[in-house]
Amino acid sequence: NQLRYDSIVNKYNDKEYLGAREAEELLKVRVVWSNVILKKYDSLTVQDRFKNLYQYDEIKPKFNWKLEESSKNILNYDCKKATLEYAGRIYTAWYTKDIPINNGPYKFEGLPGLILEMYDSKNDFHFEAVGINNKSLPIYIRNDDKIFLVSKEKFRSIEVSYYENPGFFHGKAFDADGKELYKNSNKLPYNLIELK
Repeated sequence: NQLRYDSIVNKYNDKEYLGAREAEELLKVRVVWSNVILKKYDSLTVQDRFKNLYQYDEIKPKFNWKLEESSKNILNYDCKKATLEYAGRIYTAWYTKDIPINNGPYKFEGLPGLILEMYDSKNDFHFEAVGINNKSLPIYIRNDDKIFLVSKEKFRSIEVSYYENPGFFHGKAFDADGKELYKNSNKLPYNLIELK
């Protein structure tokens, strides 16, 4: 849905105003994944939604990449292979020196070119560039009044609590007689990208 939303925004980007039809088209596309990672010079700001919006800041991790000789072609770019162990997972990345941007998906960066594909050894997480658009777009971060600023540790505990017991994530639930209900709704499936 994020790709659909971006395509709609791109389609109407040159218009000075949007009419009701265009606004309705935008509103029909609901983006469920609300994760935002803003990479700054030496730190990261991470935002995600678990019924409410939460944010934490952390120092950028240091990645100990192992460069390898393998190569492959992605989107007509010659890519080189690199591997990394991070937060309990082993990753393989394919990066191109033809785009000299030291960046990649999620928090990953630090290679001598842009990461166009990356996946962990179990293929639980697989990021792949499917196109490149050179058009400049603004980078912004939410600054809503209702963002809860927390530590990374608190963020992770909220995340796990949300998936473990999503029905009763906030507040208490009571039956018709006023007795508190046992807080055990069906767990949501989850697989955290950072295991450690």
